[in-house]
Amino acid sequence: MSGGTGAAILRAHHTPCGRRAGGTRRSPTAGGHQAREGRAQGRRSRWPAASVAAGRALRQGPPCLCTGSPHTCRVRTCQVLPLGEPAMEYRSDAVFQKPTIFRQGIAAYAEEQSTAPAPELLRIAADTARAVPEWADISSGRLQVAFLQMLIASGRMRRVLEIGTFTGHGTVGMAAALPDDAEIVTVDSYVTEPRARGVAERAFAASAHQHKIKPVFADGLDGLRTAEGDFDLIFLDADKPRYITYFETILERGLLRPHGLLVVDNTLWGGEVLALRDLPPADEAVDGKEWVERMFSRWAHDVVAFNAHVAADPRVRTVLLTVHDGMTLIRRAP
Repeated sequence: MSGGTGAAILRAHHTPCGRRAGGTRRSPTAGGHQAREGRAQGRRSRWPAASVAAGRALRQGPPCLCTGSPHTCRVRTCQVLPLGEPAMEYRSDAVFQKPTIFRQGIAAYAEEQSTAPAPELLRIAADTARAVPEWADISSGRLQVAFLQMLIASGRMRRVLEIGTFTGHGTVGMAAALPDDAEIVTVDSYVTEPRARGVAERAFAASAHQHKIKPVFADGLDGLRTAEGDFDLIFLDADKPRYITYFETILERGLLRPHGLLVVDNTLWGGEVLALRDLPPADEAVDGKEWVERMFSRWAHDVVAFNAHVAADPRVRTVLLTVHDGMTLIRRAP
């Protein structure tokens, strides 16, 4: 995720189904077993201490949304209580941490078995970690950038529009995959985190692909409304409450070429979409609206609404991939 947004703060975190306070995991057999104390290496809580304490106090919540049992669920996000432990694995390396929806070790293995990123991308990641450490994990991930590069190269794309520049990690990666005479237009207002703009400007100035990059410092929707021509690829990684509006604007303005792709980021939202899809009735002792607002971030609801909106739209064809934190590929219907 990028685009100067506050998802890292708003995102709710949930416990693995069946975990008790103090690190004890319930077992179908009597007595269970003792889990390791503390969080696994490479994971951290982004919830304030007060929120974590409140989550522990609310630990007695609804059962697994998948099976109805706290013992048999294999989906980490089904226990819908806001605890301090993230639902996602955090890939730890020397640069920064990245959330993924996969079980521990899978993301690391996938990175190890993929082509290594170019040195300039590692430099941008390191600069991001130094300049905006509290936001570093919303920068586009290594596999995410590699996936976008593969789409651009295999599709012989020439014009790319990015909504949500952040520090330019994904921008430079996509520019590297473009032909020498192609271009990428990247839009960000930097309202949420102005320091990210400095990182992006340094990254663009130092890049061998600088001549392909056209930065636009504007609101994402304004950028769409003033964009000229059409594009082979549009990468949307901005504020989730306006995802549907972004989507509609792209279609209404004809910004996507007949065989072009719209790629939308964070469409699995750390797995919370599954819990929201099967949300059970609220506890009778708590007002329904209050319960939902307490359990889930606002943006998780926006992502679920967007996913349903595009899936039902006859003008497009979509596929939601389990890449990174969920990436949806959208093309115009034939």
